Amino acid sequence: MIFASDLDRTLIYSNKFLEQASTNTIPVELKDEKQITHMTEKSLKLLKLISEKILFIPTTTRSIEQFHRISIFNDSISLKYAVVDNGAVILKNGEVDLYWQDYILSQMNSIISPIELIEHCRFFLEKDYVNSFRCCDSLFLYAVLKNNNMNVDDFNKLILISEKEGYSVTKNNRKIYIIPKFINKWSPLKYIMEIEKEDKIITAGDSYLDLPMLNNSMYGMIPSHAELNSTYRENIVNDKSIYYTKEQGILASDDFLEKVFELIS
Repeated sequence: MIFASDLDRTLIYSNKFLEQASTNTIPVELKDEKQITHMTEKSLKLLKLISEKILFIPTTTRSIEQFHRISIFNDSISLKYAVVDNGAVILKNGEVDLYWQDYILSQMNSIISPIELIEHCRFFLEKDYVNSFRCCDSLFLYAVLKNNNMNVDDFNKLILISEKEGYSVTKNNRKIYIIPKFINKWSPLKYIMEIEKEDKIITAGDSYLDLPMLNNSMYGMIPSHAELNSTYRENIVNDKSIYYTKEQGILASDDFLEKVFELIS
């Protein structure tokens, strides 16, 4: 069996969530000499136990660089695989899986590059309500809004232009992701399952980008604070196999990891 989980707002949480915590937390990510994300001690303990019993695969939209900032995967939990860049890159024993890389690059050759797409999307990316934008590992774009307010007509135009060029647009909290349609979190997991000869998988995630893996898993774990529990709940095709946590915020990971441990015990 495999357990694949999203990271941010699922397993790990930014500083603003610490106010909700009524338990001990530990820092798991350092950036510019500041601790920026955390886990509860209970969640880390449970995740260690789970990773010792079954194959655990972090599955994130983070870039390779951003993923490597997470300290627990360097000093606490050994990984055979990690899926990063929303599924465009598989790390196997810390190295890029070249077969998967070749597959993704061959697909990228059939559409314009993210750098080229920026020129088509500057009307949106350089608006006053956009705080910043970047190209992630030459695979996709994302923009960070200053707040949740933006011009709806601009956003709809962005969707139309991106769709025409083979990209999908997803809003996740204050982030706007512009990702090639063939890049998703389920495809690399399916590839790994075939390699490992595993046919059972449990997944966890909070955002629309996690839907592909949640909709294809045996069991899915969703934090109750997630957009998938509100805005996108109707997009979940196997809701009867989904566990929604009773806890919100950083304590939600304690909740669903206990459920995962129960399922595999």
